[in-house]
Amino acid sequence: IKIMKKIGIIDEANPGGKKDNLGIELHTNSLIKFINETSTPITVGIQGEWGSGKTSLINSIHHSFESQEKVKQIWINAWEYSLLSSPEEALLKIVTRMIDELVEADPNKERVEKIKKGAQVILKGALRIGASATLGLEAGKVAEELTSSSGVSISALRKQLTSVVEEMAKRDTNPYEKVIIYVDDLDRIEPKNAVAILELLKNIFSVPKCVFILAIDYQVVVKGLEDKFGKQTAENEWEFRAFFDKIIQLPFMMPMGQYNIGQYVNSLLVEIGFVEGDGLDDLAVREIIMRTIGGNPRSIKRLVNSVSLIQIFSEEKQIAQEKNKKEGITSDPNDDAKSINQEDEKFILFALLCLQIAFPPVYSLLSREPNFILWNDELAFKETNRSEERAGAHAHKTSEETKKIFDTEFETAKKTDDFNEEWEQALFRICYGRPRLKPRAADISKFFSYIKDDLLADKQEDLGSIISEILNKTSVTSVISTEQGQYLDQFVKSEPNAGILKVSDAILKLDPDFKFKSINRDYVTFQGSNWPGKLEFQIVTRKRQKIFFGGAGCCEVRNDKSGLTQDLAKLTFS
Repeated sequence: IKIMKKIGIIDEANPGGKKDNLGIELHTNSLIKFINETSTPITVGIQGEWGSGKTSLINSIHHSFESQEKVKQIWINAWEYSLLSSPEEALLKIVTRMIDELVEADPNKERVEKIKKGAQVILKGALRIGASATLGLEAGKVAEELTSSSGVSISALRKQLTSVVEEMAKRDTNPYEKVIIYVDDLDRIEPKNAVAILELLKNIFSVPKCVFILAIDYQVVVKGLEDKFGKQTAENEWEFRAFFDKIIQLPFMMPMGQYNIGQYVNSLLVEIGFVEGDGLDDLAVREIIMRTIGGNPRSIKRLVNSVSLIQIFSEEKQIAQEKNKKEGITSDPNDDAKSINQEDEKFILFALLCLQIAFPPVYSLLSREPNFILWNDELAFKETNRSEERAGAHAHKTSEETKKIFDTEFETAKKTDDFNEEWEQALFRICYGRPRLKPRAADISKFFSYIKDDLLADKQEDLGSIISEILNKTSVTSVISTEQGQYLDQFVKSEPNAGILKVSDAILKLDPDFKFKSINRDYVTFQGSNWPGKLEFQIVTRKRQKIFFGGAGCCEVRNDKSGLTQDLAKLTFS
């Protein structure tokens, strides 16, 4: 029987009750036991970066309590309430929904209406004082001082809600001994609004028998408090932490470092039919993932979708080849060249996709120079023009000083296993001048070493051709979508501004053979194909976003027979 495979993986949370392929059952069960037995009121903060699996975890918690009749559960998706609503309206909707859910089972309908109306008056009054007051001077005291014409305050509302919850536990039918309120996707809304919600929850819902479970990243709280405390520094970090600790009594960090990455990835690869049975080697998968994209489940799903597309591409190509064969059409001999077994080929394809997603510039370089064990100092010079030796030069540090720093770090690196070969030293130079690559240079080196020493240990002579063959398949999902983009990337020396990128793009359209020397933050240096020999010009985009030319004498520009100078001089860029 042929098993139907999935095409692509939907980026949605794992529903409660489904097998946990991340392998964190121990953490989940411990948290569930704590919630079940804890004193109340208490707030649990599920922390983790976006896409780390917070919603999947709280789905598991919610599922575990569904069979307990004496536990009432309320689920709030903060992001859904923020859609098509002003921040104030979203805040009002979220808190109103919680109150409605909390009092709906109260048989005293008169009291229910009184609580609802009182809550509306208080919340609208609280919102009128503005988010700055809510986040600023002792928000709790400001809120409690708010009163309506009927004399209802936040303090009184909290007492009424406490009374409702206490009576729930005592009634004869459907008694609730505990209320669990989940607030998900707080980190998908404006950080300042997320903090406002946290503050109101603290002031209104500090109610016995209630457990709050909030899915939020601590960094969102930090961002939302910047208006109050300023940018986070070593000196004021305690103020941010104090606010967070005031809201959260039990912080729980998603245990990403303990995820069973191999099991999780293989479960997805089996779903899309890329592998069968147990899939690829778990430890090898983990090694590649942790050296590249990391263990974020959302990033892994994106990776698997790329694998799914490439698999379809390969299958269609095979069908076309078989059709051509039947019709007597000769195919490219390289198409049938299989210098490695299918399992190794799939693993290398998987690894190169990881590289493509994590480090596009390195993937781009590998596409141009697939035999990475031949990378050398000459290649590094071609890629960087020794800009790594000047990285960080500014008004307070001369180029001589930065070169001395580079030389010291380079010599230290060469003494390690990660950079003791020539190709590794070329990689070090290429990564050093790029802020995103520099701290991951050792991981990138280990990634390539794993392919060379483990996957292709007995194929060293064919390494370049094998990599090149597999790269042809992975190129369809490259984030660098055009040859032009790949071409420009090798000349970038410092992060260019938008104007420079537009200028560079325009230059290539006017002259596809244009020879760049470097692309920098606000200027480009070059020597075009039809330009005077050994003459360097600059394009600068500072003054009113127009392009200006400078170099070794303006008179020389007139010798440009291609007319490119004149064409570019007419352009302006918004």
